Amino acid sequence: MRLETLIAALCCAWIVFAAGAHAVVPWRHRRSTPEARHPWALAAAPLLALAALVFLTLVGRSEDAVLASHLAPFSASPVILALGTTAAALCLADLLLVVGWRRLEDRGWPILALFGGAFTLAQSFALAALSAGDSKAPPSALVLRAAVLAALALAASEAITSNTPRLPQFASLAGLCLPLFAFGLPQAVREPFVSAGGLAFLGAAAALLFATRFTPNPNRRRALALAGLLLATFAWAKTVDIAGALGDQMPPVDAREME
Repeated sequence: MRLETLIAALCCAWIVFAAGAHAVVPWRHRRSTPEARHPWALAAAPLLALAALVFLTLVGRSEDAVLASHLAPFSASPVILALGTTAAALCLADLLLVVGWRRLEDRGWPILALFGGAFTLAQSFALAALSAGDSKAPPSALVLRAAVLAALALAASEAITSNTPRLPQFASLAGLCLPLFAFGLPQAVREPFVSAGGLAFLGAAAALLFATRFTPNPNRRRALALAGLLLATFAWAKTVDIAGALGDQMPPVDAREME
């Protein structure tokens, strides 16, 4: 296991968890008591800030994949612009939540979940683009990979953040969707990914996430979801390695375009 791959997987896991939590936790709190909402009101902004730092770290350590996937220059990438816009809007919402959570009415929490869902979708597209390299695949392939990553974010975050015996709703969705990630990869990435055992990682992650659907104990469910998330993001990191290696064959890009 390469250290770079492990670091990329851990970075991706945190980004996916933070994004998904911003969608599922506010939605779950739409009928909660003020006392139950207070911890999230304090944690949301730091969680998002750390996710932003981790994303920048991931981009800095995956420069070949960033160039290969045409996410640079950032100002010309629709995916990065969408990610930045949704992140800024969510950051503002989180900061307002810190000071105004007591006055926020019940109908305001689904709006927060909508902001979180938009951010989850945007970061899913960014991570999906990193996994493909200089792909000539149709846009539907990118949409498929992004949908799988969004399902992973919702399922893992729901299971990890829940402290109640209530069974998660998104676990089955993620369990069914995760193996489809490989089919959304371009052939140049998919073949070495499958040869390296990528399908085994996706299958194991899907099984663990699916198992949370039948685990009422919150602690065991959290452990299963965390293990599934880490396996899935390690599989994603393998595709980024492959995409970066393919990017080495591309013409060099002026480093100033990354600014």
